[in-house]
Amino acid sequence: MTIRNVFDLSGRAMSAQMTRLNTIASNIASAGSTFSKPEDVFQPFRPVFQTEFADKMPKAYVPCPKCTIVRIVMFIATGMFLMALMILQPTQAVLLASKLPSSTMIGLGIVVLGAIEFARRLWAHKSK
Repeated sequence: MTIRNVFDLSGRAMSAQMTRLNTIASNIASAGSTFSKPEDVFQPFRPVFQTEFADKMPKAYVPCPKCTIVRIVMFIATGMFLMALMILQPTQAVLLASKLPSSTMIGLGIVVLGAIEFARRLWAHKSK
């Protein structure tokens, strides 16, 4: 997988986020408008996102057990962290949160993990 594909993936994610934000802004701007007829009342927009890659995957595809285990462990670790934040005093929670990676690093990690997962699925599809 080339770095260009990673940037393409990131660009698509940012484009989807921009669509979401534009939809929210449009809904907020139009929410207070009034109409003379009840049929003309503003209906909020709701964007629907779907993947194109899912159609190209074989139907018998099963995710690797290691990936599933990693996701479960990450979910449990996040839950434990949130419970600790609720139980601890605010000063301790801030101290604990300051030891976490920055949001930029987390975002970069998500992009890299997404690219790795995409490459793994593509490789599994080509090897069949």
